[in-house]
Amino acid sequence: MAGAARIPNIKPKQTFRENGARVIEARLAEFLSWRSAIGDPSQVVDLHNMRIAAKRLRYALELFVLCFPDLKETLNVLTDIQESLGTIHDLDVLADMLRQRLQALDVRVHEDAVEVMAAAETRAERSNRLRAVLNASARDRQRLGLIGLLGEKVSERQTCYEEFRLRWEGPGLDLLAETIRSATSSTARDNDSQPAI
Repeated sequence: MAGAARIPNIKPKQTFRENGARVIEARLAEFLSWRSAIGDPSQVVDLHNMRIAAKRLRYALELFVLCFPDLKETLNVLTDIQESLGTIHDLDVLADMLRQRLQALDVRVHEDAVEVMAAAETRAERSNRLRAVLNASARDRQRLGLIGLLGEKVSERQTCYEEFRLRWEGPGLDLLAETIRSATSSTARDNDSQPAI
């Protein structure tokens, strides 16, 4: 997981609103820095980092929403992004766990195969016993269940990822960024009309 970037130019003598705009812009830039992961489903770590950056951006908006009330709806959008990326990440972790379990079962099959090859005396005997080991492995209920569950979860992950990609690759993310920037960039022109917070 990527660490949070420092927020430059926070000035204690400036208003909460002005500093809030800086914090939000920094968190938005951090979030957008992971956008290339949207186009590549294999970027598991970067998609997770994007989720963490979305959470940081959402927290910043929650903290400063008093200063930028136009961003209340954006909080829901960021929550949706965070939850979608969280689901994708959870499925990635589960699929890795299932693969590891299958590999552990394969180790047993390999060990059995070594025993067969060492103990059998003739080539035909080795071949027959090896087939029996492999056939038993192919019919193993635990293995079949793990393979089925893995296939189901990988398919679910592909669907979740594709839905996320279709919504956020390209103009969707640009529009979100523009919404946030336009709400926070009004700080300079609104300074005279807003009470100092």
